[in-house]
Amino acid sequence: MSLAHLLEDFGSASDSGSATTVFSDVAVEDLRLAAFEQGYSAGWDDAIKVQRDQQKHLSEALAGRLDDLSFTYQEARVEMMKSVIPLLRAFVDKVLPEALNMTLAANVFEALREMAYDRTDLTAELRIPAQASAALKSILTRETALPVSLIEDETLEEGQVHLKLGQLQRAVDVTGLVSEMRSAVEAFESQTQSRRSTYG
Repeated sequence: MSLAHLLEDFGSASDSGSATTVFSDVAVEDLRLAAFEQGYSAGWDDAIKVQRDQQKHLSEALAGRLDDLSFTYQEARVEMMKSVIPLLRAFVDKVLPEALNMTLAANVFEALREMAYDRTDLTAELRIPAQASAALKSILTRETALPVSLIEDETLEEGQVHLKLGQLQRAVDVTGLVSEMRSAVEAFESQTQSRRSTYG
């Protein structure tokens, strides 16, 4: 006796309610293209994200290095400026007074020349600061053909001279130059100290 009636027959036709779908070659190719496009797009997006991340990392690293370089430059600049201050102070305290004497003398001689145009027989009276240097006194007495009388005046400051020739009087004042230079050096020193405290 046959056992065929006890076993299910898989070789027979499917029931009419089966969900089996048959794809054509065109449909299969379309599915393959869609899958390829989806994979390509995902790969492209990943590559762009990686590139953006790398650019961000490089930009941050470069910005950090530039900050370091800028800080190092500022520190070096502050130290260089700090080392210049003693030189500027020496200039204001030592060189400038000598230059001031020369400038003052030149201004005095120019004023005397104008005042003594036709009065060469008169003695010029020069009132100078009581603390005037011997160098200034020497310059004022030897560089003119006019007879000169130097009178020390306690009310005058360094860089000021009052001239009198007969009835004519004139004041020569070059203190502004020294004052401006000292103020400039003090401002420079203050600015340097401020930057030093910022970067140092």
